[in-house]
Amino acid sequence: MIFISHTHSDKNIVEPIANKLAELYGKEQIFYDSWSIQPGEGIIDIINKGLSKLDVIFYFVSNESLKSKMVELEWQNALFKSTGENIKVIPVRIDNCLVP
Repeated sequence: MIFISHTHSDKNIVEPIANKLAELYGKEQIFYDSWSIQPGEGIIDIINKGLSKLDVIFYFVSNESLKSKMVELEWQNALFKSTGENIKVIPVRIDNCLVP
């Protein structure tokens, strides 16, 4: 599964990429908040389920995403998980921020 970690304010950049990945691999293979989390669902539980199935995480890094505690939680969990499993963490810088 491909997990897309981003902040809402970067959605205009991230969404076309998520849609293209969905075309290539199928929506069910992409964890993207717009279609993976339904209204009323527990966000943390759904994100944890997505993180438990991931093979690749695209971490969209921007000045805004670096301020997001949720994005920080996602990529740190993925990075920790990648130390014991074959998971690729792919940072994608989308503005002039410093990649951690």
